Amino acid sequence: VAVNLRGSRAVVEIQERVIPPERVDDHVPHNVVAAKPGFITYMEVYNGQPTVKVGDSVDVGEMLVSGIMEDKKARNRTVHARARVLAQTREELRAEVPYRQESFTVRGVAVRRYLNILSLQLPLFWGTPIEGPYKLETVVHDIPLISSIAPITWSREAFLLLEAHQTDITPQEARAMAEEQLRELEERSFGDAGIEIIQRELNGQELPDRFLLEGVYLCQEDISQEKEILTGEEVPGLEAPPLEETARGKEAS
Repeated sequence: VAVNLRGSRAVVEIQERVIPPERVDDHVPHNVVAAKPGFITYMEVYNGQPTVKVGDSVDVGEMLVSGIMEDKKARNRTVHARARVLAQTREELRAEVPYRQESFTVRGVAVRRYLNILSLQLPLFWGTPIEGPYKLETVVHDIPLISSIAPITWSREAFLLLEAHQTDITPQEARAMAEEQLRELEERSFGDAGIEIIQRELNGQELPDRFLLEGVYLCQEDISQEKEILTGEEVPGLEAPPLEETARGKEAS
């Protein structure tokens, strides 16, 4: 937000902030591991030593790219491994819609006011507790002159009083509602995460009190997850030699 004075006018300019990418510390060694089970279809390794290849099946937590690399003199060095690893994964979603639906209509509005002194709230009304379903909206206001010198405000609560109604729907109507809910779940779970749906299989069940719709998905997504190499962690290529070999080495020397 910027405020620019132009003559007798103040012009406010607002732009969406560009979030800088998270800084990567290349001095801290990392491995790349699988965030979930999958069948690898594509690998793009930017740094590190690959430990799997396209066509391999991996389990969650399995190493994909090692942060331990070997140079031409067979000496090990650590790096911050980075990669993009696409894999086919299996996902499941479910939606349930009861045959008895509940809806609400507005039956009235109730307003209550309070005087707020620090954490103390003093009611400025006479009345009984609110009964039945309602929606609540609370707004806090400053008191002119007083709020600027003392922690004193007043608040207004607006209760939207509701009346509940129940209606029964057919299994066919419940299935249509469940399919809509499942589409919304797909968008939130897959679309926002950049997961591509390759194949979808839906199975519906008419239960005594509700309709259950389950979706089984074959997806493709990036399963790479960077994991810091901690001190004392076993790393491929850095295993300690057997005790017998160590003893023979000392005798030889």
